[in-house]
Amino acid sequence: MIHENAFRNWPFTSSQCIEKLKVARVDNPSLSYNLEWIVLSVETFAVEHSKGVCLSQSSELLSSIAASLDSVPNRHLLASMKSNASIGETVCDVLRAALCSPYSLENLERANRLYALLPKQPIQNLFDAYVMYQVTFGYTNQLHDWNNHFPGFKKMSAWNALNRLQLDYGLALVSRDEERISQLRPTLISSFETYTSGECLINSYDKIQTARSRLNWLLLYNPA
Repeated sequence: MIHENAFRNWPFTSSQCIEKLKVARVDNPSLSYNLEWIVLSVETFAVEHSKGVCLSQSSELLSSIAASLDSVPNRHLLASMKSNASIGETVCDVLRAALCSPYSLENLERANRLYALLPKQPIQNLFDAYVMYQVTFGYTNQLHDWNNHFPGFKKMSAWNALNRLQLDYGLALVSRDEERISQLRPTLISSFETYTSGECLINSYDKIQTARSRLNWLLLYNPA
């Protein structure tokens, strides 16, 4: 469970992150600068969430994160992801932010573009983003295919019990089964805490406790 005390001394604010992400879009700095501020902004968003700041109060920061890669060509992102696997997680966080932002054509276009950069077959730690994307665009055939063949996909792609719950939650969202959604949420929370590491690699040498690594995006997601 995230405790507020763990992130009390986080030095960055929403307004600072929003301004830095704006500079990255307008002045076209290096991709590494952009990615660094995306990571810091996502962490700031997660810290605020852990302290009880509601989604509506963080909406401007979330929207800034969602727009943070708009000016970066796909070829640059793909090349960076090939050379550094951790960048794929950052790209996925931007996708999550777009999917959790208010429903709009702009965010749908962003989601489509970013989703195309991810591996075709979902992997464990990105699985929630795949589910949210399928629900957003109404691609229920894909969700049902994963559901019907879950044991095979589990063996092939090392899916785990958390991924099973994430898929069940996505199917409940598609069917708008409020009772089922309510039943799954506590189990999804406890399973997320079990299967998600509380540490995140931030450079070649150090690991630190992060709020981002404990942010359950699927519970923030509210499809239109």
